Amino acid sequence: MTPLSRAPFLVILLACACSKPKVAVYDAPKEQAPALTQPTASQGHEGHQHDLPIAWNVPAGWTQQPGSDMRVATLLPPAAAGKAELSIIQLSGDAGGDLANVNRWRGQLGLEPVSSLAGQADSVSTPAGKTLVVDLQGAADQAMLAAILQDGNARWFFKLAGPAAAVAGLKPDFKTFLRSLRHGGS
Repeated sequence: MTPLSRAPFLVILLACACSKPKVAVYDAPKEQAPALTQPTASQGHEGHQHDLPIAWNVPAGWTQQPGSDMRVATLLPPAAAGKAELSIIQLSGDAGGDLANVNRWRGQLGLEPVSSLAGQADSVSTPAGKTLVVDLQGAADQAMLAAILQDGNARWFFKLAGPAAAVAGLKPDFKTFLRSLRHGGS
């Protein structure tokens, strides 16, 4: 091939190599996840969560806040109880299992993981079923009372956390709250 016979081939090759691909931009609507109906503070002490599979009574003097992010609701004790709060979370399936969740909570308090829940947990019977309950005392004067309730194909997590003295003082309210857990609408 002579240099002149290569010229058309090189022009075509350069034209193809130098062209910029067209970029198209599209706006696609984001799929909306189905909204969870969340209880509100206006539901009072009865804790009427008609659209939720689990209902509860808000302890006397406590206030219930609407859920946010993963939380179904947050219960706040009277102001005198310090900065403690009770979070309520519902997850589908086994949510990693009881041991994994207890060890995650232990880690949040600066505690080492355990290999078994034997001797680490109690249970509280409720109208909604039996709950697994742990009482954790962490570093830096922090504590946690937490319960797990299996309800069908979902797990409910009830976690009271805050300064150790506040959590200790709220333990009777927490146990009373747990005993009020029942299937929604009942």
